[in-house]
Amino acid sequence: MNLKRHLVCLGTILVSTGAAHAGAFSMEGASPSALGNAFAGSATGSHDNSDTFFNPATLRATQTTQIHLGLTSVDTTIDATAYSSTFSDNIPRTGQTQASGGRTVSAPSLYFSTPINASWTFGASVTSPLKWRTTYPEGWLGRFHALDTDIDTLNATAQLAYQINDTLAVGAGLQYEQMAATVSRNTSPTAYGVYRGKDHQHGFTLGVLAQPTPELKLGLGYRSAMRYSLRGDVNLTSLTTGAITTVPGQVDWTMPDMLTLGAAYQANEKTQWVGDIRWTRWSSVSVFRIQFIRPAGGGLEVPLPFRDSVLTSVGVNHKLNGQWMLRAGLAHEKDAVTDDMRNPRLPTGDRTWASIGAQYKLNQRASVNLAYARQFFKNTRSNFAANATRNSASLDASYKLSSQLLGASFVYAW
Repeated sequence: MNLKRHLVCLGTILVSTGAAHAGAFSMEGASPSALGNAFAGSATGSHDNSDTFFNPATLRATQTTQIHLGLTSVDTTIDATAYSSTFSDNIPRTGQTQASGGRTVSAPSLYFSTPINASWTFGASVTSPLKWRTTYPEGWLGRFHALDTDIDTLNATAQLAYQINDTLAVGAGLQYEQMAATVSRNTSPTAYGVYRGKDHQHGFTLGVLAQPTPELKLGLGYRSAMRYSLRGDVNLTSLTTGAITTVPGQVDWTMPDMLTLGAAYQANEKTQWVGDIRWTRWSSVSVFRIQFIRPAGGGLEVPLPFRDSVLTSVGVNHKLNGQWMLRAGLAHEKDAVTDDMRNPRLPTGDRTWASIGAQYKLNQRASVNLAYARQFFKNTRSNFAANATRNSASLDASYKLSSQLLGASFVYAW
């Protein structure tokens, strides 16, 4: 392969990585407890110290030392139908038109919180905010856009919350996050490419928790953007000769900031109503940049017509007795990606959630939370032409998606 072809292959493989992220900035593994409410009430601390993921001020909602161990499994089904794919040489391609790409991933979570004194509370957590995995068969018609995808993050956060007065608390925290990505696809009719890259970045969290009346709580939480420079290599394999060429590159990519507004109303001693609105500013990520490390000076800039995504959720917590609490929730999320940017790696669209959950108190200190949620996605489509700077091949395809989520956590307070 000559230099120009190296750059085009590298660029198009990395573009498909970046464009895929917009549909996956979801926090399903953040809190198995909140999963039972479709995450409604997370900004108000209505569950346990795992709510600090969305609002650090909710540390003041727990007055004891608390440890939370959680695990969430996400099983996603993707049924893809590819109608046509024409490479940049204008020759229509053939291949398997039906493919199943969904896989199961598991996200662990660990939270610790403890009061320092009557006004201050400290918290720390280790979570995996973004995990996604898809795999398509080698011969499917969409192979010029996606074969294997494995995206993983690990986040460590330390937070402090301060009680200003009887009705108002504030919180702030620092984040350290690692991201690793492995993606592959056919980069041309005669070549196969695999990209592996990683980086780590820092961010912050801010939050406010107010209780204007004994029955009502209001919360507002913010997580900052993460601006990654993923460095890695593309290994290009010739399908005719078997020769392998390695091209180093860097992806400048931003995971956008997120704002969560929530309310919780204690209707009576047994029933609490909760609601959240979560806004993710995808419109701020307007350009995807690729830099070629060797040879220096090359690169691509791809415009990204993303729109902001909004998740609205409502739920209820009901105490049956001193041991059992039941949870339920509904949510709807507006997706960030349009048809002309949607990639088979993450072909998500608008989705509706239905969740149920339960908490069982083993004793005065220990409790177990279980939750199940089903996500129903609007059918989506990829419909774009071949483009030298963004897509080396056209694709006309449709997708049917659904996800099942199962979460469990153990909470111990003393």
